[in-house]
Amino acid sequence: MTWTETVSYPPAGAARGETGAFFGEVVSPFISGEHREYQGFSGAHAVGERAGTSAESAVPLTAEQMLFAEWETGESAVTPFSHGAAAEDREVLLGELISELTTSELSEALGELAQEWSGIHAEHASLGGMEVLSGSLREAAMIVGRRSDELAVQTELYLEAMAELAGDRTATTMTEAEVATLLEQMESIPLPAGVTPVQEQFFKAIGRAVGRAVRGVVRLAGKGLAFVGKLATAPLRFIFSRLGKLVRPLLRRVLTWAISRLPVPLQPLATQLRRRLFGAEVAGGGGEFETLQATGEWNTHETGGAWVHEDELAAELAGEATWRGQLPAVAEAGSLEAEFNSLVARYLTSEQEAEFEQYEAEFEATTSEYEAAAGAQELDAARVRLITELAGLREGESAAPVIERFLPVVLPVLRIGVRLIGRRRVVNFLAGLLGKLIQPLVGAQLAQPLSQAVVDAGLRIFTLEMTETDRQLAGPAAVASVVEDTVRRLAELGNEVFEDNNRLHTEAIVAFNEAVAQSVPSSLLRGDLTARETPGNDNATWLLRPRVYWYRKYARIFDVVLTPQMADAIMTFGGLRVGAQLRADGARLPVRTRVHLYETLPGTYLSRIAALERQVPGMSPDGWRRFHPLSITAAGVLLGEPGLGRDVDARFTNDRNLVAAGQRVFYLELPGGSGSDRFGTASQAFVTLDARPARNAVRLFIYLSEADAQAIASLARQNNTTAFVIALRAAFGAAVHSLRQSPRSRVTILKEFAGENEAGGGIASAIGGKIVDAVVQRLIDAAVRLATDYVRAKGDEFVRAADSRANGVTVIVTLPAQGLSTIMRGGVIGSVASIGLLRTMLGSISAAPPGLMTVAGFRRA
Repeated sequence: MTWTETVSYPPAGAARGETGAFFGEVVSPFISGEHREYQGFSGAHAVGERAGTSAESAVPLTAEQMLFAEWETGESAVTPFSHGAAAEDREVLLGELISELTTSELSEALGELAQEWSGIHAEHASLGGMEVLSGSLREAAMIVGRRSDELAVQTELYLEAMAELAGDRTATTMTEAEVATLLEQMESIPLPAGVTPVQEQFFKAIGRAVGRAVRGVVRLAGKGLAFVGKLATAPLRFIFSRLGKLVRPLLRRVLTWAISRLPVPLQPLATQLRRRLFGAEVAGGGGEFETLQATGEWNTHETGGAWVHEDELAAELAGEATWRGQLPAVAEAGSLEAEFNSLVARYLTSEQEAEFEQYEAEFEATTSEYEAAAGAQELDAARVRLITELAGLREGESAAPVIERFLPVVLPVLRIGVRLIGRRRVVNFLAGLLGKLIQPLVGAQLAQPLSQAVVDAGLRIFTLEMTETDRQLAGPAAVASVVEDTVRRLAELGNEVFEDNNRLHTEAIVAFNEAVAQSVPSSLLRGDLTARETPGNDNATWLLRPRVYWYRKYARIFDVVLTPQMADAIMTFGGLRVGAQLRADGARLPVRTRVHLYETLPGTYLSRIAALERQVPGMSPDGWRRFHPLSITAAGVLLGEPGLGRDVDARFTNDRNLVAAGQRVFYLELPGGSGSDRFGTASQAFVTLDARPARNAVRLFIYLSEADAQAIASLARQNNTTAFVIALRAAFGAAVHSLRQSPRSRVTILKEFAGENEAGGGIASAIGGKIVDAVVQRLIDAAVRLATDYVRAKGDEFVRAADSRANGVTVIVTLPAQGLSTIMRGGVIGSVASIGLLRTMLGSISAAPPGLMTVAGFRRA
C-alpha cells in the first residue's frame, strides 16, 4: 500500500497568527512504501541582535598565521619578574607552578579510576534489571563509595610515607639535584597490598604530582625570589601531609563522575568565568541559574532582545568558541587535573595559614556541587520510560506526547542551548515531526512485527536468557534508539540548526533516515535507502542492550583472520597501532579472532560495556582496555565493511577515558583469552619541550614494551650486533610513530609564564602547533638514526634494564635546543629572525650529541 498525507497545521505551541510554509515531501524509509508530505511552519520571530557580536570582531589567527606573524615585542623582552606589583608576581608564580605541575599523567590516572569504578557500579546496578534506577542503583553507589573511601585512606598513608622520607628538609634549602634524588627514592616506596593496576597508576601519579610541586617551589626559590609562599619554607614532610588533604575531595569528584557518568553541567571554573564577566550576581537571579542547571533545566538571559544561554554568552565574551561537533559521552578528567593543579599552586604561593583552610573549604564546597549536579540517571530513567510508553501505545495513537516528555531530558544532556525560537518550541516541533515519522513503527499491530524482526536480527547476541518482556520491548527499544539518535545527530550540527525551522526540518529528516538505517533491521527498509551502512544481506543492525539500555551492540560477530599487516594498519587509542598493542599483550599474529562491535551512548564509559559483556570470552574486569576505535579505515581493513566505522575528533582517540557519544569501538575475542591476565603497555614515546630560559632542552622518552625489549635484548645477548641495531631501530621508529598520531596527549611544554592568559600553558595545545609539529618530526627522524649510536654506547645498559623485574625499558634522550625559550616566549611565533632561529634550533637537535639514559619500566616524564 502506498499513501500520501498532507499535514497542514502548525505544531503544538506555535503562536497564533504564525503562517505555515510547505517544506516538501518526506518519503518514508520503510519498505511499505508509505510516505507523506509533512508541512511544518516557518513563522517570523522578531529578535534583536545577539549581545557581544560585531561585524568588526577580530578573527583568531590560525597556527600557520601565528607562525609567520610579526613579533612586536622583538628580542628585548625581559623576565616577568623584573617589574610589577606583588599581586602580579604572585600571578606569575601561579602560572610557573601550574606549568611545572601539568602533565597528562594524573588526568589519565583519574580517568582510569573513573573507568574502574564505573564498571563496578554498572555490574552491581544492572542486577536489578528494569529496576536498575531504584534500589540496586543505590546499593551499587554505596559499594563504589566504599572503594573510594578505602583508596583515600591508602593514598593518605602513601603520602605520609613520602613525607617521612622527605623529613625536615625545606624547598628553599635544597638544590634541584637533591630534589631529583629524593623523588627517585620515593619511586621505590612500596604500595599497599592488593591494589589493582589502575590504583597502582593512581598512587604513582599523585605521588609524582606532589613531587613536581616540591620541585617547582625549589626552582622558583632558586631564582632568589622572596615571594615563594609560606609552605616553601616549611619542612617537606609538612607539604606532603598538607597536600594529602586534597586527595579525598578529589576522589569524591572522580566517584561522582563514575556514577553519574555525564559531564557535570555546573563546574567551578565555568562559574568563576561567569562571575568575572557578569559580577557576583549573574542576571536572572544568582543561585537560580545553578539550581536549574543541576536539575537539567536551561536558564536563559535576555540581552538586547535575544535569548542567550549564559554559558555560551560567557564563552563568547571571553573569546572562546562555543561547543560544536561531537559530544563527549562522559566528563573529561583533564578538567579535574587542571583544578587540582591550580589549587596546589595557590597552596604553595600562600602567605597565610588561613588561606590553606580557605582553599580546602572551597575545594570541598565545589566537590559538593559536583555531587549535587544531575547525572545520567535521569537520562537512563527517561530512556526506559520512553521505551515502555512506546510499547503501550494503542493502534493509531500518536507518539508525539511520549516523545515530548523525553526531549526535555535529552536536550540539556546534548548541550542544546536553544536561543532564538525557544526550547519549548523546539520540543513541540521535534515531537510532532518525529511522532509522525515513527508512526509506521508504533501501535500493537506494527510494533510486534518490528520486535520479531529485531529478535531475528540477533538480539541473543547479548548472551542473556531471553524473557518474553525482552522480546516484546525489542521493537519499542529500536524506535527509542531512533528518536534519541536523531536528536543527537542534530545536536552535532550545532545550535544554529535549531534557530531556523526550515533547516531544522530538513536536517531532522536526514538524521532520522540515518538513525533508522542504523537501528531498524534491513528487512524492513527500502533497498534504495542511501543511509544504509551495509548492503544489508545479513539483516544485522545496532541493538540497545536489553534491560538497562546503556550501549548498543552490532547484531553480528565477525570471524576474521587477523594478519600482522592488518593489525599494523589499524590505529588504536593514543596513536598506537593495534598490532603493537596485541604484541604487548602477548598475542601472536596471524590469529583467527571474533570481532565484537559496540557503540556508546551519552554516559557510556567503556568499562560499563565490559562489565555487562562478561560472557564474551576473554572479557576480563579490565576488558575496556582492549577496546579499539572502529574508524572507517579500521572497519574497512578488518571487516570489509567501511560503512560500519565512524570517524571522530582526534580528542576522542587520545585515550580510552574520553570517548564521544555515538563513537564505535571493537573488541577482539582471541583464542584462549586476550594473551595475558594483565594489560600490556605498548611501545610508545613522549616528548617534553623545556623552553624555560635556563633549560632550552628537548627530552624524548622512548618506551619499549616488555615483549619488544626482551626480543631486542636476546639479540644483544647473542652478540648479534647488526640484528640488535636493526631491531632497535625498528622499535624506536614504531614507538615514536605514536607522537605523529597523537601529539596532543604526548607532548608537554614547560616555559616561563608571561601572564594570566597562559595559566596552564604547559599543554601543547596552548602554543603554536606548527612548532610542535616541526620539533616532533625532527625527533622522529633523529630517534631512528640514533639506534646505532645508542647500541654502541648503551647496549649493555639496555640488557640490564630488560633483565629487571619491571615491565619494559625506557630510553631517555636529552637534546640541547638553544633558542627554544625565545621562540616559544608568549606562545606566539615571531618575525623572520625567529623563523631563522627555529631552523637553527631544529638543526641543532639533529647535530648535537644527545644525553642518553636507560631506565627499567615505563617513564613518560
